[in-house]
Amino acid sequence: MASQQYKDRLMRVVNELGDDAVVKVVEFAESLGGVSPEENGKPYRNLGFCRGQIRIDPSFYDPLPEEILRQFEGDEE
Repeated sequence: MASQQYKDRLMRVVNELGDDAVVKVVEFAESLGGVSPEENGKPYRNLGFCRGQIRIDPSFYDPLPEEILRQFEGDEE
């Protein structure tokens, strides 16, 4: 869908909503389970709630071996 078509469609939907409507903008693949924590029964999690509890080994950032890179690219031998 072209960006102008998307914008027009979005504006049409927004205009059809009432003044008290709540809109949640989500990623394409994200489920629309609810628009507020009260509706889906799950509270929002604060950003950084696991700060200091998870450690990533520095080797995580090392380049991958060529064999693994080939497998990711579908060139398994």
